[in-house]
Order: sequence, then C-alpha cells, then structure tokens
Amino acid sequence: MVKPVDAAKLARDKAAKTGVLAMADDLAAMRQMVDVNKVKVRNMASGGTTAKTTDRKMLTAKASSSVGGLGSAALSSKTAGVALSGRETTRVAAPSSGMGAGAEESNHVAGDYSGRSSESVRRVMDANKGSIFSVYNRALRKDGSLAGKVLFNMVIEPSGAISSISLVSSELADQALVQKILARIKMINFGPEPVGQTKVNYSFDFLPY
Repeated sequence: MVKPVDAAKLARDKAAKTGVLAMADDLAAMRQMVDVNKVKVRNMASGGTTAKTTDRKMLTAKASSSVGGLGSAALSSKTAGVALSGRETTRVAAPSSGMGAGAEESNHVAGDYSGRSSESVRRVMDANKGSIFSVYNRALRKDGSLAGKVLFNMVIEPSGAISSISLVSSELADQALVQKILARIKMINFGPEPVGQTKVNYSFDFLPY
C-alpha cells in the first residue's frame, strides 16, 4: 500500500511533468504558428509580386492593342477618303533649258521658271486628290479593270485658275472617264501668286487595290 506522503509526492511530480509537457507542447505549437505565418507572409508577398507582374503584362498588352487599333483606325480614315478603291502616284514634268516640254519627268515645273514652284503645284494637287479619285472610284465600281497612267498638261494663271488643260497620254480604256477627270482637275484653283503663267505636265497613276 502506497503511503499518503508518497502518493502526494507522486501526484506533485506528475502534475509538474504534465505542466512542463503541456508548456512544451504549447511552445512548439506557437513556434509552428509563427513559422506558418512567416510562410504565409512570404507566399503572400510572392503572390503579390506575381500578380503585379501579371497585371503589368496584361496592361501592357491591352495598351499595345489599343494603340495598334487606334493607329489602324486613324490610318484608314486618312486613306479611305482619298483612295477607297484606288491609289495613285504623281509626277511633275520639267525640261532643262533648251529641251522640249515634257521631254523627261522630274520634280520641277515645266516651262517658265519664273512661274510657280513644283512644290506649290504638288501641294495643291495633293490637297485635291480626294475629289479627283472619287471620279475614278465611281467608274471603278462599274469596271474593276480600269487602271493606268494619265499624263496631262495644264496652264496655271497668276490668279491660280487653270486656263487650259489637255491630255498628253492615257492608259485608261475609258475615254469618257478621262475627260471627267480632266474636267474635275480644271476646277482646281492654285491661289493667286506674284508669278508668271505656269505650264505644267502632271500625271496620275490610277491603280485599283
């Protein structure tokens, strides 16, 4: 039979051991909680970086797409009015001194060099390409094979008006169309300048897309 004193001592020892073990278990649990929290914090930080990187990539892609879309739209709006179904190139003919008019094509005005500059002539013609090509595009809807260069001569007065225009050569099979194009060009006014009468050989290449 166990003595009461011994029983009390055993009970105290057991309680002490139990308390120490419980405390050790609590400390271990607390350490584990701290470690888990650290891991969670690291994961959250890492996840946040990934999310930010992903967001940046998505935003960059969206921005590029928007810019690309906008560029395309702007370009289309600029070109569609001028050549909805056709395109052109232009040339201004200018002979050297002693050569006949139209002998060769270059970027100068033919004839009297006291007249308008080739740059000013080209600038006005470029500004009127939309109305000129609208005539060609209407005919192109009826006959998609219409294509070719039209070379013409025009006389520009100091007032800016075209006093005369004549066909030099044409590769377009539709002569009625050529006359409509020349009639539309004759309506152009280059604006008054303190220059002499200017004779110009000019050409358009009408090509369907």
